[in-house]
Amino acid sequence: MSFARLITVLSFLLSVTACNNMGDKAGKLAEKAEKSLAETYAAMEDAIDRTKEKTGKKLDKIIPAYDSGKPDTENNRNRFYDHLKVKPGKDVNGIYSFGDYMGIDYKVMLAFEADQSTIDSIVSRKSLNLSSEVHIESLLAGYEFPWWDKKRIGKIKPYKKMDELEYYEYLWYDKKTKKAWYVEYSM
Repeated sequence: MSFARLITVLSFLLSVTACNNMGDKAGKLAEKAEKSLAETYAAMEDAIDRTKEKTGKKLDKIIPAYDSGKPDTENNRNRFYDHLKVKPGKDVNGIYSFGDYMGIDYKVMLAFEADQSTIDSIVSRKSLNLSSEVHIESLLAGYEFPWWDKKRIGKIKPYKKMDELEYYEYLWYDKKTKKAWYVEYSM
């Protein structure tokens, strides 16, 4: 074999070996980059989730969310506390809520099941008084929901509170079924 040929063969073998080493290094770099990218993506998703949670809480303070079509959502439990000033305990179930803030007046409606002790807490906290008459105005709510039982409410004397600024609150409670309905509105 000539010397030139030997040099060519050795150069070729060294090139192949160098390429294999470069290929291995490239593969390891690609794995490292892929791992780093996956970690970065996971961190971004976590940051997005935290931002959504913070934004949602701030937005809920500005524009409260009501879930009139589904009971016991986090929004409905929050509205229960916001409007009744009592945290819903284990006895409170089937909470539905609705809020209408369009126009110059507003209306909020809640329906739920609870023990008498929760109703007593609400009445005390909200300074409601038992009415001597059935209140018809709130029965004509203008909204139709399966959970707003106008017929049953029409037979119950409510607890109520009114102020001179035309702000009204009513709470009806059916002791037999443990169902309650609450409305607050302005005129």
